Amino acid sequence: AGRDFRRDLFRRLSCDRRALDAVYKLSVAYLQKEKRDAKSMLRTTPGNMIDRGRADKAAAKQLEHEWAVILAGGDGTRLRSLTRRITGDERPKQFCPVIGDRTLVEETQKRVALELAKERTLFVVNRLHEPYYAGILGDTLASHLIEQPRNIGTAPAILYSVLKIAAVDPQAIIGFFPSDHYVSDNTKFMAHIRSAFETVHVGQDRVILL
Repeated sequence: AGRDFRRDLFRRLSCDRRALDAVYKLSVAYLQKEKRDAKSMLRTTPGNMIDRGRADKAAAKQLEHEWAVILAGGDGTRLRSLTRRITGDERPKQFCPVIGDRTLVEETQKRVALELAKERTLFVVNRLHEPYYAGILGDTLASHLIEQPRNIGTAPAILYSVLKIAAVDPQAIIGFFPSDHYVSDNTKFMAHIRSAFETVHVGQDRVILL
């Protein structure tokens, strides 16, 4: 199923001008199928037939291993002319109120909090941007703030976050959230995130991209 999904996705990306919409719809459909298959496997596998009370307790326990990492270390150079017009300075777009009164990183923080606990939410930032994030993330625990000395790219930020979380929670399931995206419906978006987490709880060898 995964190979068919990727083949169809690549085909659409190469020939469909509305590729972004196709990516979204295909991703959601594939995720829903994975979730159904996982639930079916859970119901029919011997030894997994547990009563509802134990299942609820197990589900609550699973939540303790769900983590979020908000990526906020980018320099935002491509939209600098826009952010300069809005704020009058050189701040990256994630620290700018592009739409409404909240900055994009604040919007991301609010969105993530709909499904994931504050005490298991980390932020990756660039120390050079401290004047812009100090006020926004002032109540964030120091242990939950990963400060890069400079922008060294997304991959190192993800790798370091995974290692840091795994050191305290080897069973962790981690969601990574860019802080410079606009989402029109936070509740609907986080419902898809919840489905992704539930799918990975059943089959922990999965990496899900939305």
